[in-house]
Amino acid sequence: MKFRLRNFFLILVCFGGGSAHGGLPSPHLTFSAQAGEFSRATEDYKDIWDKEGPRITATLARVSGLSFAENEISVIVYEGASYSGGLNEPIYLRASHSHEVKKEALIHELGHKMQFDLPLTPEIDLHRALFLFLYDVWTDLYGAEFANQSVVIEKSRKGFYDYEAAWNWALSFSREQRAKILSDLIQDKNKDHFVDSQGNRREDLNLAWQNLGGFFAEDRPARIGVKQKFFPFGNSRFNCETGEIFINASVPPGNSFTELVTHEGSHICLCVLTNKFNLQESSRFWDEGLATLLQYRFKGQEASYKKRALALASEQLAHKNLSFDLLAHWSTYAKNSSGRINDFAYGVGSSFDYFIIDTYGEQNLKNFLKDLGETQNFAKSLQNIFHTSPEGLEKAWKDSLLQVHSKENL
Repeated sequence: MKFRLRNFFLILVCFGGGSAHGGLPSPHLTFSAQAGEFSRATEDYKDIWDKEGPRITATLARVSGLSFAENEISVIVYEGASYSGGLNEPIYLRASHSHEVKKEALIHELGHKMQFDLPLTPEIDLHRALFLFLYDVWTDLYGAEFANQSVVIEKSRKGFYDYEAAWNWALSFSREQRAKILSDLIQDKNKDHFVDSQGNRREDLNLAWQNLGGFFAEDRPARIGVKQKFFPFGNSRFNCETGEIFINASVPPGNSFTELVTHEGSHICLCVLTNKFNLQESSRFWDEGLATLLQYRFKGQEASYKKRALALASEQLAHKNLSFDLLAHWSTYAKNSSGRINDFAYGVGSSFDYFIIDTYGEQNLKNFLKDLGETQNFAKSLQNIFHTSPEGLEKAWKDSLLQVHSKENL
């Protein structure tokens, strides 16, 4: 989720950080209030940082073994959920926290800022990875009582994320075990992932690798080649035989480039997971659907994309343009007479993947894809994992889309 806040009343207060442990740089934090009513809270956060900033960043670096990716971080104080923001985006901190909870929140969000390129797994999501070191940072800074109270506070937060389950998971391990799990993640970060045509690691694409790890984990290949070339239309391609992806040379480095790498990298990972079953004509709809789903997940826009994908699919169903038989001829279904991709095609594919996720769970979608790699047979894998037939699954998928269509016409 990203915040778009305007007409700020700004109180600019800056702190020039020193050096964290081991020579790792401490970022320069600039604090500002969203409105005048948050001035006192902003000064409180600033006071914490002025007095304890170097010690906080040194402890974060020492305990985690990570470093900050940003030299400058803007911190905005407002009345809402604290949020770390994306790379080169502001941290948002809640104004009404007590002084002690302000410390907890500031350190929590700074911890997120250190883990941008830390690989994730199906078991270890963003917060679980953070909690591998956050408790020990709190303990080293302010003692076990502060750390335990902070955990109680975070466990009480309900809503879009299950903090209680994540903390229970992290604290089921000893400090030494947490450090070992974190060390293994860092070692994975330092392996070859995306490489250029000379075999040099593309450090700027670590975020894309992390995004792929959230779904594919160990089913990512050791490395994926990234090359640029000109295409007459379309921005990207992939080649499972060579393990390479190709991005149009007209696409500059930045977020759009990384999004395309995430999309095409998903295809390469699916080749590994399904033993190239995803390349069959009849498989291309769910293959492109999942690659697009993960691309929007990387962008932080998955919720809006899902809504659009389901709407597109329900519209095609209403026009009698959605069935496994039609989708089995993907080259015809997906492209219009000029050879360009139909606007609805990838959304239809994603709607199938979302149906599987919503009905059976994301892990079972992955189990299904892995089983396809073994059986090389769509019907057999449906029976093995979901205990249904292609006809039964198609009917259930269509029924779910009819409900979407009915809601839109209320």
